[in-house]
Amino acid sequence: MEDPFGSTMPRLLLALLVSSLLCAGDSGDAPKVAVIRLVDAINASKSYQGRIEVFKQEKAGIDAKVKEFDEQIQKLNTSLEALPAGNEKLGQIQEEQEATKARREAFVRRVTADFERRQITIIREQYQVARVLLAEFCKARGIKIVVQAASDDVGARDIMLMNLRVEMQTALYWDADQDITDAYVGFANQKFAEKTGASEGK
Repeated sequence: MEDPFGSTMPRLLLALLVSSLLCAGDSGDAPKVAVIRLVDAINASKSYQGRIEVFKQEKAGIDAKVKEFDEQIQKLNTSLEALPAGNEKLGQIQEEQEATKARREAFVRRVTADFERRQITIIREQYQVARVLLAEFCKARGIKIVVQAASDDVGARDIMLMNLRVEMQTALYWDADQDITDAYVGFANQKFAEKTGASEGK
């Protein structure tokens, strides 16, 4: 089964991302124009990590189920190899083996599709949360515009996809002091801690 947490998130965020986020404010000493590594910021947020941890726990159970299917298939294959040609049990075991393979494939397709749908929902929601928190973060620091940092690598399988990735890059250069990613992550995680602490106290 393919890992649902591999390359999906960067593609989805790029599809959702607008070129900039406008933030109003008139206080603080941070740069008026800032850069954020949005994928890194969301990955590092406690809110996102908590939801993805649930996925990882579920995936462990799914992997165990797939392994169970594989062991059943291997056991049936061993039984087939041990039977002489013409044995009356050959047909029955072959049918059982094919049925087990079909159940395995159907199971993997179903859980993979379900994981992808749920991950899309989580990323969309986390993106919206990030925009709301980023607006609050910016207003308190007088930041007017936040742009997405360009990727370090735009490698792709073909030239059309590579050209698309190049065209989607925004801030190609910035001074280190304009990168607010780490500061924003600390702010977002503090807000998350305050929210979960308040919920637990009720």
